[in-house]
Amino acid sequence: TNAAIAAGTTGGGATTTAKTGPAAAGAGAGGGEVMFQFFGPKIDSGRVREAMEKMTERGRIGNVSLVPGTKLSFRQDVGLMLQSVVINQKGPIRENTEFILSCVAQGSSTMSFRWYKNGYFVNVTKATRNMWTRLLPLDSKDHYTALLGINRANRLDEGIYTCQVRKYAVMKRKSFGGT
Repeated sequence: TNAAIAAGTTGGGATTTAKTGPAAAGAGAGGGEVMFQFFGPKIDSGRVREAMEKMTERGRIGNVSLVPGTKLSFRQDVGLMLQSVVINQKGPIRENTEFILSCVAQGSSTMSFRWYKNGYFVNVTKATRNMWTRLLPLDSKDHYTALLGINRANRLDEGIYTCQVRKYAVMKRKSFGGT
């Protein structure tokens, strides 16, 4: 059995898994697994872990009894934080020049990036002009960078560009305008 319970929708995430029954104790068939997912600041992870350990020791989570031999595991994800959206040029963009927008976010490999222009999804595979996107590898600070490149800028490229980052049910957006 899997159950995900979201407590708030901010920042980081912690997943606590309780394995129950004879299978958890290594005795064969039976038992199951229950997963609780909490979203909140990293600073609260110690309190979440402590509360789950106390409930496991008592053999109860709320009004649910746990099978003897229940084991607890705890895993913490990096929280989702959209750092910045910047352009690689200063001043106005000249026609027929390349410009690149960078969207930097902290999080995990499970997050996804999407680009919008004036509120509409930018689909580079269907674009009539030469546009591209790229996701750079994770850097040393758990930052991912998504790029949107326009190879030959023209008046049709003017507008407000928005980077949307999503991880689980959490979504963040930042915009850059006036290109």
